[in-house]
Amino acid sequence: MEKLKLYPPLKQVKAFNSYPETVDAFYKFDRGINKNNLFGANEDYYFKNLGFKGGHNGIDIACYPGTSIVASLPSWVLEEHDEEADRKAGFGVILVSNDEYEWLDGSKSHCKSIYWHNQANLCKVGEKVSTGQTIAYADNTGFSTGDHLHFMIKQCDKDGNTLNWNNGHAGAIDCYPYIQYWDLNKMDTNDCEIDDELLELLYQFGFNRKPDVQFWKGKSVKQFLK
Repeated sequence: MEKLKLYPPLKQVKAFNSYPETVDAFYKFDRGINKNNLFGANEDYYFKNLGFKGGHNGIDIACYPGTSIVASLPSWVLEEHDEEADRKAGFGVILVSNDEYEWLDGSKSHCKSIYWHNQANLCKVGEKVSTGQTIAYADNTGFSTGDHLHFMIKQCDKDGNTLNWNNGHAGAIDCYPYIQYWDLNKMDTNDCEIDDELLELLYQFGFNRKPDVQFWKGKSVKQFLK
């Protein structure tokens, strides 16, 4: 069984507290994360305003309105919300992975990925989506103080039912350790040799397809990203 690996849920991110720089999410994803509002943070604030315990139940990723939100893994659409249905969340999409994965704690289940505060959703309930496919555009709808994507994950069964609802975060799990990206400043990462698995990952996110040539196999990630 494959280990759970999530692809960045945005095509581009806005470097947090840095205007107007935008960077490709696959290269420097962490630059868009609000470090002051990580998973589990600000418990009093969220209990007072939204009524739930455990603090922030995902991560907030800064971006500009209209930025493409993409599926983090092969999935099907469980729910699709508009702002009228949920004024606190705004527009949102909930996906369920097609397959089961192994999580960091060794448990195995499907993954429910959740994307909130969207400008518009581009998918419908029951539709299948592939990794890197645009499913929505980002914005600032619902209970939000600025343009960003609120991204979160939960363990679930094949039908999308949350399995760990009583974990103190209503089933939410910190998604950050699962997200795969490269930072061009990390030489130890970018100088690594591209193997079959890494080549497929790079093509899937960069081009939304499987590799059709083997030219890059054996070369470094840094060469590929230039």
